[in-house]
Amino acid sequence: MTFKMSFAQGLAFKGEGVGIDKRGSYDVFDKKSLVFAERFELNFQLSYPDYIPFGYIFSLVDQPTNQAYNLIYLTNDRKGYLKFNLEGKENLATFELDQEKLLNKDWFNVSIFFLLQEKRIVIKIDGKSHSITKTDLAGTFIPSLVFGLNKNSVDVPTYAIRNLTVKGGNKHYFFPLNESKGSFVHNEQGEIIGKVNNPVWIINNAYYWKKRFVFKSRKVSGSNFDKQRQSMLFFDSDSITYLNLRNYTTSSARFYNVSPVTSKLGTNFFDAASGHLYSYEVVAPFQGAGTIAMFDMNQNRWEAISQSTLGMQLHHHAGYFDKKRNRYLIFGGFGNQKYNGETFAFDLDKKIWDTLSLKGDRILPRYFTSLACDTTKESLYVFGGAGNESGDQTLGRRYFYDLYRVDLRNQTIRKMWDLSWDKGNMVPTRNMVIANDTSLYALCYPEYIARSALKLYKFSIRNGTHQIFGDSIPIFSDKIATNACLYYNATLKEFYCTVQEFEDNGFSVTTLYSLSAPPIEYADLLMYKPQRSLSLQWIFISFVIFCAAMCILFSRKYLKKHRVQKPSVAILKAPEKQMDRANAIYLFGQFILYDRRGKDITYLLSNRLKQTFLLILQYSFGDGISSAELSEKIWPGKEDLNVKNLRGVTLNQLRKVLQELDGIELVFDKGNFRIKMQESCYCDLAELNQLMADQKGNKNTRQIHHILQRGDFLFGVEFPATDLFKESVRAKLADKFFE
Repeated sequence: MTFKMSFAQGLAFKGEGVGIDKRGSYDVFDKKSLVFAERFELNFQLSYPDYIPFGYIFSLVDQPTNQAYNLIYLTNDRKGYLKFNLEGKENLATFELDQEKLLNKDWFNVSIFFLLQEKRIVIKIDGKSHSITKTDLAGTFIPSLVFGLNKNSVDVPTYAIRNLTVKGGNKHYFFPLNESKGSFVHNEQGEIIGKVNNPVWIINNAYYWKKRFVFKSRKVSGSNFDKQRQSMLFFDSDSITYLNLRNYTTSSARFYNVSPVTSKLGTNFFDAASGHLYSYEVVAPFQGAGTIAMFDMNQNRWEAISQSTLGMQLHHHAGYFDKKRNRYLIFGGFGNQKYNGETFAFDLDKKIWDTLSLKGDRILPRYFTSLACDTTKESLYVFGGAGNESGDQTLGRRYFYDLYRVDLRNQTIRKMWDLSWDKGNMVPTRNMVIANDTSLYALCYPEYIARSALKLYKFSIRNGTHQIFGDSIPIFSDKIATNACLYYNATLKEFYCTVQEFEDNGFSVTTLYSLSAPPIEYADLLMYKPQRSLSLQWIFISFVIFCAAMCILFSRKYLKKHRVQKPSVAILKAPEKQMDRANAIYLFGQFILYDRRGKDITYLLSNRLKQTFLLILQYSFGDGISSAELSEKIWPGKEDLNVKNLRGVTLNQLRKVLQELDGIELVFDKGNFRIKMQESCYCDLAELNQLMADQKGNKNTRQIHHILQRGDFLFGVEFPATDLFKESVRAKLADKFFE
């Protein structure tokens, strides 16, 4: 599958599904009065992520004349409309929206022109145009422009905007709306212009995978993507569940007959054109058993179509349905202590398996390999995996970071590249996605670690250069049947990942995740970092000035109230330095660890122990950190066995140091490491987080001041792994006191 993508950004508004105080409101110029002469022009793109029958898109007021306009979305008879109105007086234009674009959450172009000299208003929406004569238009326009919740109405649909432009005369403002957090809105030069309440920044959807659905079955199950019906299919031997990807609603149906294939691994492929789902096993559980069955979605019925087998199990093979030749291809896998290096094809017309004869470069036997097909060039790409030259599993294995191109027209293989990999070993999931004919997206993970994480890699087809996009997806791969798949939905412009895991009681659990395309790197979320990362020194100075001003003010009021004959002098004393507590962790200023007796035991932490402790502590304010991520950040590039030993020794040493304190321990819970603290163990950052979450005014302000008085967060600690920790704390303080 190939596709094209543009950068993901925009601002979404929560509507009627939430309380009024949670609905989005964006004041474009934040109550500033800007004068536009001769013309005023408004352009933006609009999308509707959810179905809401009515609500305000924006309210626009010309401040001198108090003339108010609005753009309202409404539905009628299952159709969507945009109405441009003169507030409370008349409808100026109505546009019916393309229903298919609404369903697919496409973007509509919206433009409104106030031609002040011509006394006309022109509205263009999605290629349609309407012009209105408005004789009372003034020669200048001073707009108050608010998207979402506004003083005229609390009715807000759930919608999104992006690429906002406001211009006229010699003024031009472009707002890409590519912020990732906070309430300030920047123009393309990075200047803060507007402000938004309750924002939902769309760019985050391109970095953070969203868990969308969990399918649980008492039997082995399978899943696949139906692009024609815009749904994800989840099935077991007796029923099927359809997940609508437009609104994440489900419908289920029991099969008319039980599947004739006894599924061991949930392997399947899907013919989207015919609506036929095929469940298969490459070996039969007993003589004469069905190995491939077809499910007709229209008739809700299974049909056994073959008993053909390959004679050996192929765990973790990759497959591709070649629609043009009506065959299903598989490559790789292992079974009977052998790695497979052959390509097999199941002919749906002849209903038999056969070995595909290929010429050219040899692909070494392997499993955990991945396939993707460029249908326009009829080229199949094979990437990565683990195996060896002989195919004999008893001789050991090595990891492959190579790419091969298989020309399906002349059945030749060409090796594209072979990377020298100096990072932690990993394998790809069963399938990949091709982007723009030049790159491959693959989900990869260290399968040798039971609890690890999938990460999305983008590889150049030409030379193998690569990047990592998005955050990670957890995977528990302690069972041989554990697997994951990657899909791309060109209609909704989303990636999907299914992770199938197996519980000890035999249940199979398949979890669906989504990520907006194109995916981004973490650095893309920090586009406005300079404006948002005020140093703690400046925050501290601001506190000092504030406290000094308050002391002077109260002193003057006191002297005025209690004035006596003899002049008195008010002496302002500097606050006394607070004594550090015993059994405590101090992260502001100098990093210090005090044991239960109040002794400074920071010296017990070597640089490696200190780095490990701070990294785990950072993630402990969330769900914790996985073994794989901890290893990657502390011991990048080390051999797997060495890393495992180093990690074990380091964590044991850290546990011994923490035994010198009460109420704190290093735990491994739900696949992640965390620092677990009780109230008896003091941590200044934990107290700060609690104070900032409470709303107790000046009392909390004074306590926060005492914490910040120690100095900058992790002052003097210079580990790359803690940079994000330091930045997140600074950003949180900046958001709290300067927005």
